[in-house]
Amino acid sequence: MRFARKAIFILLSSLMSVAPLQADDATVRKLLGAYDAATAPAERLSVANQFFSTLQADDFLDRQLSFSPSVHPDTLSQQVCYWAAEYFYDTQDYESALAYGRRALPLCEAGGNTSLLGECQNLLAITCIRLGDSPAAARYAKQCYQTSQQLGDPDALSSVLNTLAAIYIGANLPHEAEQYVLRGIDYCLQAGNQGRLSILYGMASEAYHAMGRQEQALDYAQKGLAIEQQLGRKDKEAIRLTQMAEALTGLARFSEAREALEKAIPQLQQDENYQSLGIACNKMGELLLNDDQPQQARPYFDVARQIFSQMGDPYNELHAQLGLYNCLKDSLPQEAMPHLERYNALRDTIYARSVADSMAMMGAQLGNDRLRQEKDAAHTRARVILYVSVGVVSLLLLVLAGLFIVLRQRTRRFERQFNELSAAEPSDPPSTESLAEDDRQFIGRVNALAFRQIEEGRIDVSAIAREMAMSMTAFRHRFTALLGDRPQAYIIRLRMERARQLFDEHPELNISEVAIKCGFDDKSNFTRAFKHVHGMTPSDYVRQQK
Repeated sequence: MRFARKAIFILLSSLMSVAPLQADDATVRKLLGAYDAATAPAERLSVANQFFSTLQADDFLDRQLSFSPSVHPDTLSQQVCYWAAEYFYDTQDYESALAYGRRALPLCEAGGNTSLLGECQNLLAITCIRLGDSPAAARYAKQCYQTSQQLGDPDALSSVLNTLAAIYIGANLPHEAEQYVLRGIDYCLQAGNQGRLSILYGMASEAYHAMGRQEQALDYAQKGLAIEQQLGRKDKEAIRLTQMAEALTGLARFSEAREALEKAIPQLQQDENYQSLGIACNKMGELLLNDDQPQQARPYFDVARQIFSQMGDPYNELHAQLGLYNCLKDSLPQEAMPHLERYNALRDTIYARSVADSMAMMGAQLGNDRLRQEKDAAHTRARVILYVSVGVVSLLLLVLAGLFIVLRQRTRRFERQFNELSAAEPSDPPSTESLAEDDRQFIGRVNALAFRQIEEGRIDVSAIAREMAMSMTAFRHRFTALLGDRPQAYIIRLRMERARQLFDEHPELNISEVAIKCGFDDKSNFTRAFKHVHGMTPSDYVRQQK
């Protein structure tokens, strides 16, 4: 069913008027405070049992949890702190969940309950993910993976592999996440846990969505949705619908994406799943903006902004702030600017985190199982690719530097030659009829060598001197004495005469082609020399000949 826009606006605008709390939250907090304040063992035991009774009455515990006076004080504190962490994570008070989880962790380690230790480590990992602390999440997930290996429990291994995949996705490394989530699916199929399998399918959908492989992302989200529909878990159905909407958006199937979100958003609100609700609102806002409906998109982005600001989730808040800026920039630019400033501040905060290094360190220490081998192989390939890439880039830079130097030298050489040519007015080459026979032979040989160089597309006066078996100084002195001109200027005139000849005899050649045939790499330098010798540009000369 589609919802009226006005109803949606009213619904969403009221979502975050108060912090997300459960009905018995005040009682839970009061009991936890009383437990910490109690000094007598009997009093602490009484408060602890009241705490567990409150959780059970609120349907948070699926079994009766009660302790007798014979319980060890550390075991009692372990259970209170662990279940307090679970409760606060469920109510999305992640700071409190982290605090109690950290209190429970050393008690779990000392108690020797490996199963509970793994659950506590995993809880801390996913709590740190929610708080955007990927390095800490990675450390706890690594510990949990090692603990789960000791248990040899495929269900526990699938859970921590799902957490590892989430960490890599949060660190914007979805290609790394893929191997963990697929391995987690394998373990989950062994364990036969359909509920967790749906969660892993959802994680796979997010990984493939981040990788741009939207068909696979949609397939996994639909598989997860089918399981949730079989299990009758409406709250999880809404999450899978949101993941489907992300993949559908990536496939440009916008109307289907909106339909999925319109089903998901009310359910997420009813379940008080504010994290997923904020993500869904961001996605709906993007779809409405894409449909050129900024006013309708604004309330969705505003709800997402409030949710993620309260939760301390900078990545998702960043998207909400940018969405609000885009909604307001044309109609209310002054209101838009604070959102842009907040967006820039959040972006700087996110980019300042060096998550990738901690991911690589964690992955290298997971153990010697299949995942370790796959990870090491991936890193080896990455290093080889990196070294080869660096070598290729370095070689290309050297080649480019060499070409630059060569071109620069050619340009400077031409400038010197052109300056010599420009020192005198253009004139026809002097007659050689009055010269002695050996002098005429000298000039003839120089001309032959010069024309051969011109045909080869190069000019090198020092090479001519060498072929004449003379030093450069002796060659220049004799040449100037015979013709009253420097060799460089004389050869430039020969080149320009050759250019004129080519224009006359080969009208099919363009100016750049003639320039190259006359030994010029640069068309502008050729044009300057041609105009100096012939009194007009090559273009003017060609037009004149037509």
